[in-house]
Amino acid sequence: MSSPGARSSPSRRRVNGYHRHSQNEAQSAQLIEELSQLLLDDDRSFRRRLDEEAQAQQKRHVEALERALAHHDAIRRSAEHTYEAIQLQQERERLAREAEERRRVEEQRRRLEQEREAQRRREEEQRRRAEEEERQRREQAERERQAAAEREAARKQQEEAARAREQQAAQEKAARDKEESEKKAREDAAAAQAQQQRQSQVASQAPGSHSGNPLDVSIGPAAVSTLSNAAPKALVSTIDDRMRVHEAYLRIHRRLKVLRQEVDGLKNSNAPDQQRMYAQLREKKATITKTMGQLLKGESEQNKKNNIDKIQVIKETWQWAQSFFPNETIDINEVRVEPVPPVPVTKGLVYIINHTTKAIIKQMSIDAVADPKYADVIGVVTAQIFSGTTQLSGGHAMSDTFLAKFNKVHPVLFGKVGSEKGAEALKGLGWDTSQFNKDQAFPRFVGMSRCFAAITLRDFSRAKTQVNPFPNRLFWEAVARILNTPSQDQMVLQYVTLQGLLDPEYIGKFIRHYGNMALAVLRVAVKDFPERRPQDNNTIRQQAQVLSSFCDRYELECNLHL
Repeated sequence: MSSPGARSSPSRRRVNGYHRHSQNEAQSAQLIEELSQLLLDDDRSFRRRLDEEAQAQQKRHVEALERALAHHDAIRRSAEHTYEAIQLQQERERLAREAEERRRVEEQRRRLEQEREAQRRREEEQRRRAEEEERQRREQAERERQAAAEREAARKQQEEAARAREQQAAQEKAARDKEESEKKAREDAAAAQAQQQRQSQVASQAPGSHSGNPLDVSIGPAAVSTLSNAAPKALVSTIDDRMRVHEAYLRIHRRLKVLRQEVDGLKNSNAPDQQRMYAQLREKKATITKTMGQLLKGESEQNKKNNIDKIQVIKETWQWAQSFFPNETIDINEVRVEPVPPVPVTKGLVYIINHTTKAIIKQMSIDAVADPKYADVIGVVTAQIFSGTTQLSGGHAMSDTFLAKFNKVHPVLFGKVGSEKGAEALKGLGWDTSQFNKDQAFPRFVGMSRCFAAITLRDFSRAKTQVNPFPNRLFWEAVARILNTPSQDQMVLQYVTLQGLLDPEYIGKFIRHYGNMALAVLRVAVKDFPERRPQDNNTIRQQAQVLSSFCDRYELECNLHL
């Protein structure tokens, strides 16, 4: 393709080979201008076409983008609609499942309630039938009990008449024996007093002799006889007699244990009134235990008043115990060694007395071990509260409940002897080796023995309305039975027991009760008894040395010369 310039170039326009300059130049200029204009027009047209095509292309692109965007929007909206539809469907399904679950749970709950109600009705019916059967059994048992009680009353009436006759005969015999023994005791005391006066006259002539103190006496070997001869005949007993009495006390102890279990069984009762009463009983027990721990030693008026108040608290608690199910009673002879005419006592009273006994013995093992003066306080309280039981039990003291527990925890005081080899043998003597070793058991026995002395050496001679629930003879019997033990049967626990019974704190009371016979006992206890101990027992030897040292203690603490 030839260019426009080639077609319109002036140099190509020749006439006969000659160049016409002026005309040609004008034409050329015009042609050039036209050509330039054509070129410009073509260029403009080209550019315009390009611009139009570009605009058209851009428009097409924009339209395509708009179509694509619209398509995408349509797809997005469709997806959103689909998602919303799916979510809505899932929500409907969830609500349907929850409704079904609620319906199922509700149905199950109703079914369980129906089953429980049916079970409750069955149990109620069973309980009603059981109560009816129990009521019938109780009525039958009550009828049988009444019939048995009538038969028993008739039998007891017959036995009582026979026993009354026997008691009258026994009392007459005891009165005769007592009169004879008192006569013999007065004769023995007069003889010992005459001998003592003769020796005192001789001793007063010797240099360095002591005088002026009521406990300042001197007893020579001639004044000392065996205790079986010095003691009143009524106090002499055989080993078999002692063991029969000891076993009688142990039977009382077992009966008290059964009674305690019967009363404690009320805590498992479904009856509200029984539960309420048992709660009150527990409070009273706590009061007794706390009161026994608040006793004070000493002779100050404040301490005496404190102890009197504590005695009153215990007595009031015992008085309350009579109202604890007053229809539940036992015959007082179930907790006595010597029988008396039948007297009903409430189980609540016996229960609270038994608990008081346990609290007293617990304090013996604590306070009286550390200080002998506490034993005297415990002795005063024990004698006072048990002397008042005569007002609660038809005029008969209930001190056998206390002695029954003492027979269990310290039977050596009541004449029991036996082997000290083995835990079982020691347990029979009141020493539970699973609870107390030797260093714990010996002080415990000393403390209980001190309290036994403090209890049984009380002086009730000036009491007008009270009776001595623990006669002084119990102390004499305890000491005499130990000292009359043959050498081969002596026990370590006997020496430990004597250390408590003959503590310097109480020998003044012993001498005031028994006079020269008491002095003879002390002489045998701290001199003769240790001298005839078994020679092959080191533990007995050690405890015998401790007991022998009491002779020096009597001189230092009591100005008593044996």
